[in-house]
Amino acid sequence: MKTIPPIWIINLEKDIARRNYMEQHLQELGLSYEIIPAINGENLSPELLSFYSPFMAKIRTGRELTKGEIGCALTHARLWERMEKENLSEVVILEDDVKLEQEFVRCLENFNHFPSFVEFVNFTSPVQQKPFGKPIFDDYYPTLLLDVSLLLSCYLLTARGVKKLLYHVYPLVLPADELTGRAYITGMVSVGVFPKVAQTGIFDSSLENIGIARKYTNRELRYLKYKDKFKKLMIALKLEALVIKFIRFRRKKHIIMRQLK
Repeated sequence: MKTIPPIWIINLEKDIARRNYMEQHLQELGLSYEIIPAINGENLSPELLSFYSPFMAKIRTGRELTKGEIGCALTHARLWERMEKENLSEVVILEDDVKLEQEFVRCLENFNHFPSFVEFVNFTSPVQQKPFGKPIFDDYYPTLLLDVSLLLSCYLLTARGVKKLLYHVYPLVLPADELTGRAYITGMVSVGVFPKVAQTGIFDSSLENIGIARKYTNRELRYLKYKDKFKKLMIALKLEALVIKFIRFRRKKHIIMRQLK
């Protein structure tokens, strides 16, 4: 029997209908899974907020993150940390509003047929894609993502990919999907799958609490796509590096002081 990676489903405790839907859906597909309680953006403690830098967020995106985006980013980041701690080679992470086709299961069963350099598979990416290489199975191919993919509802992450994400995730300055979608920041090799094997948007958005399905204006999308290509931001980026080092130093100092107590 072919091995399938662990499947973790992110779910707010209050979203019972979503949880019931996902449990029934994965049981019908014959998949094992674990429900992961999401961090509610409306109930962020000072300790959790210490992982977020509003100052750096303004430099990177021109605005502060919403509470929902912070909660969402922290939820995904904690799963990445767990994956590395448990030394898992691959993990599948789902948000609780996806519909999976039977071919999704076959993609997981045949993950060894993906190119060896793949570190992240975004199964619900809405951007334009170009199939390449050998088929994963039958007529299903890995795809090149031809734009920044701002959606994070269903993805497979490898051990190499998680190391790259964890290197860049703190302090939080970007929504989770923007970090995973920007290969020019993380250096992570991401692909999609064609034809599609998963769909998102089965339920209305829970953005108010977790920030899963934020809608972007055309102006924001243009800004996200082109801003790092312009050299006018070099001074700001140098300042950003210094601030990040300072924040990390303070966090390490705080941890050491706490241990000494």
